[in-house]
Amino acid sequence: MKNKQQDIPQEKRKVPNAKVRSLWIAGWLITATVLLVLFWPDSKETLPSNLSASQPKMESKKTVPAGQDRLLGRWVRSDGGYVIEIREATSDGKLDAAYFNPNPINVGKSEWQLKDEKLIVVVELRDVNYPGSLYTLEFRDAEKRMVGTYYQAVEGTTFDVEFAREN
Repeated sequence: MKNKQQDIPQEKRKVPNAKVRSLWIAGWLITATVLLVLFWPDSKETLPSNLSASQPKMESKKTVPAGQDRLLGRWVRSDGGYVIEIREATSDGKLDAAYFNPNPINVGKSEWQLKDEKLIVVVELRDVNYPGSLYTLEFRDAEKRMVGTYYQAVEGTTFDVEFAREN
């Protein structure tokens, strides 16, 4: 039995062109890359499932309380050299904050919120050994302190903590 390709002269046989193959491969690679970018989970927004149950629900953001600049500065935790440095507080509830233990630890998200007319500072850590650890602190202006909890994500435990303004 003869192969149909053998009936066609050599110069007229359909042989895949290297250029066409390259275009197909490039097309598939581009498509795969686009799909990965669109559907890859964003780790910054993914929190442990038990975090939402252990943390208080926050009210929607309101205008910045008068004197929010009182949040600005370095705050030192009472049980060690842990420091939250707040550099800016914007009217939309965002904070520019840094965290040190004593070296810098990446801050994934930091914000202020109002809850029951209290100013709450939330600082989420996103770094090695800090995969979503979270400070939720009430600002107590008269005492120059921030008091609240620290959710330690690696251990899955919550601790009571207190920060005092560094002079």
